[in-house]
Amino acid sequence: MKIIDGIVDQSGALVNYRSFIDCDAKVKMFTVNEKDNLINFILVNLDVLSGSASVEDIDRNNLNIKVDLFVPKLPTVPITEADMSYTFIESRPTTTAKGIVGDFFSTINRRDEESLWEYSRIPFIGSCNNKILTNFSEIDFNKLELKFLEKFFLSDLDMDDSKLNFSPIKSYKEFIDNGSYRRNYAFYKFSTIRNSVPLTVVFGVEKVQYNEKEKYPKNWLYVYMKRDR
Repeated sequence: MKIIDGIVDQSGALVNYRSFIDCDAKVKMFTVNEKDNLINFILVNLDVLSGSASVEDIDRNNLNIKVDLFVPKLPTVPITEADMSYTFIESRPTTTAKGIVGDFFSTINRRDEESLWEYSRIPFIGSCNNKILTNFSEIDFNKLELKFLEKFFLSDLDMDDSKLNFSPIKSYKEFIDNGSYRRNYAFYKFSTIRNSVPLTVVFGVEKVQYNEKEKYPKNWLYVYMKRDR
């Protein structure tokens, strides 16, 4: 049984738990444990893109993750998109307080059912109107074994379409027409190799969180991941 199945009722509402993101708080800064769980989830997404793990095995064996395939209405149309939801317990309920549960999700894409999964993205845009601070450090990026390549900006995508290779959206106009994507101001591009497969990892940062002096983005809004072959 998945973790999420043990803490919700039949309607899907949390029982004896509350979300780690409090909508009444203006700012949410990730704890060490929350960051470690996020890093684990990013690594799972990279495993899927590298082919070292299948979504079927993850859905079957990983208690934290639930996979939902987007099944088209027509049986002849291939399944090319899926969501992965990651749930973890930050603290257990006590006699005087509810427990705290955290969750992340990603969307993965592929060309057809014969292809490996090629793209993945994890957003931090929720229903709450508060500021989410991922609070990453160089140590956290080292845990992901990422090599820094370059930094560029949203405006650069208009001049160089090749920089959009971190997104399944293939044109600058399509990208900025999406209200959530255009909240990105700066992008930090990294590379890594898993299962002998090269991967690109790009972190998007809002303008208010951008720091010209930072080599690593401390507080980011999106992470985009891509299989490079």
